[in-house]
Amino acid sequence: MRHILPLLSLIITLLPGCARINVFPAPPDQPVIDSLAPASGTLGTQVRLWGSGFSTFTSQDTVRFNGVLVRVDSPSTATVLLVTIIDSTGTGPVQVNVKGRSATGPVFTWLKTPVNPGNAGAPVIIGVSTGWSDEKGYSINVKTLPPTDDLIHLYEGGVEIPIAHVVREGSNYYNPVTGYQLLVEDEPVLANIVDIYANFQATYSGVPGNIFPYQHAPLVTDILSRHGDFYFAAGDTITIVGDYFGQPTLPSDVYCSYNGLPAPKPTVLYWTSKQIRAIMPAFRDVPIRAGVPIDVKVGEKSSTGIISVGYLGNLKGTVTLIAGGGVEGIADGFGAAARFNSPRGLALDPSGNLYVADSRNNRIRKITGIGASGGNVTTLAGGSTAGFRDSVAAYALFNQPTAVALDETGAVYVADFMNNRIRVISGGLVGTMAGNGSILTFYYPSGVATNNHNLVYVADLNNYRIQGIINFSVFTLAGGPSQGYVDATGTAARFSQPGSVALAPDGTLYVSDAGNHAIRKVTPAGVVTTLAGGSSGVTDGTGTAAKFEGPGALTLDAQGNLYVADTYIRKITPQGVVTTLTSEWADGSGLVLFNASGIAVNPAGTIFYISDYGTHCIYRMTQ
Repeated sequence: MRHILPLLSLIITLLPGCARINVFPAPPDQPVIDSLAPASGTLGTQVRLWGSGFSTFTSQDTVRFNGVLVRVDSPSTATVLLVTIIDSTGTGPVQVNVKGRSATGPVFTWLKTPVNPGNAGAPVIIGVSTGWSDEKGYSINVKTLPPTDDLIHLYEGGVEIPIAHVVREGSNYYNPVTGYQLLVEDEPVLANIVDIYANFQATYSGVPGNIFPYQHAPLVTDILSRHGDFYFAAGDTITIVGDYFGQPTLPSDVYCSYNGLPAPKPTVLYWTSKQIRAIMPAFRDVPIRAGVPIDVKVGEKSSTGIISVGYLGNLKGTVTLIAGGGVEGIADGFGAAARFNSPRGLALDPSGNLYVADSRNNRIRKITGIGASGGNVTTLAGGSTAGFRDSVAAYALFNQPTAVALDETGAVYVADFMNNRIRVISGGLVGTMAGNGSILTFYYPSGVATNNHNLVYVADLNNYRIQGIINFSVFTLAGGPSQGYVDATGTAARFSQPGSVALAPDGTLYVSDAGNHAIRKVTPAGVVTTLAGGSSGVTDGTGTAAKFEGPGALTLDAQGNLYVADTYIRKITPQGVVTTLTSEWADGSGLVLFNASGIAVNPAGTIFYISDYGTHCIYRMTQ
């Protein structure tokens, strides 16, 4: 009890102070009128009331000017009411009643049109449109025109706007369909005045006509994402830049479509009158780089200006720079200090070391110690000039090597493109495994694959064949002697520019057939079928429903998934289902990549190494 009494005393002491504090907010639907525009008008004038606590159901909002009822129009919101004067109100305060709660606001001034004998009356505005002069300007359509042009003046919100042309019969701009018009040539003059709404009024000899309310269509001038202007990928936050977007409390949203059909809606994060930010959804059945219409809709108005942006697909992964400085050159070193010149084929050994066919440097490079900040680049073989020489690695010569592969012993096989040979690097020595420089054996070998030193496969580009090498002897597995597109067995099959090969553990060989935009599958017996593609484009799908744009380097993960450098990185499951992992990406410095020319993947299929011959760099991408 002795503890309770002091507590009660404290409560009694505090009660008077607490009584003076209003801890309860005003009722949420108590209306408040902040401002109105225009603040004056006549019969038929539409007025906007800004404030709060209005009902979004117009039937629950009652508005009076000077005690006279006016009409509440749609679209009205909790912060903006659109009302139209339907009777003579006279001058007096504005009153709003919402579900029994009232508020009184500023005074509305009633304009009585003065009598002016002998004048034809002010022009009556019946419509407003944009874009009459080089997609700029405003056309003010009027029902009547008084006789003297110089006495006609045009206003928006009380600010005079220069009239470029008064259009009547006999004018060069006259058209019987559009009728009489007042043309405003300089849109920026209006842009400084007009927000999302405008109130146009014409006068004649000082006599005002009707006030015509006009809502400006949203104008989109730029759409930005991490991929630059006018491109986006699924999940990107885009920024829509422009004018006349209104406020988020207005009935407004962002919509997408494709081929005339509605598409998933973006998620709006931020909205102002000049900028919108939104997260873009993923789209099904939309080809990569297809134009996706994006519409900013405010009230009943749809956006003008930029209305379509390129879709880059469902991008995945984080890309970091492993080696290369973004410019061509030749230098060993760590990360960005190293230099390459048009690097192409890649191969990954079990220890995580990466081998690179540094094509225009005529060298084979090796990257070790790869981590988040890069890797250490050294030269494994090749000299300072293009040529052909078998020798110790440092003195050997290559001529634009394009592909590399590793066997189970760690030997490196090289498709020596311009020398028309297959070279091998082992024990610090470079030798020739097959080819003598004659195009009869190899004609621009561009791909090489092996998982056993006893058998090597070659994509023989300009001989249109897949060649095999066993015990230093060359044989044709499939294709030749002319290009074409035929699924068949052995030499009855046809290819067009077979550019890369990848060998599965079961002996199945995969071929990127660039000229046919297809990925082909070849059994050890030489039976050729099409796994995916066969027509030009960038479309995900299954089998021949998918499309490729000249597929290049190939690699396999331990689950049998095939990855293709098709400018972008594509994935093909063993069942032939094609998806796009990434179509273009940035390395963190804002550098955008478009030229994936080599690819290697770890057995789990989670870490990719990508060579980009356009930026002369090697990248690491994680999913």
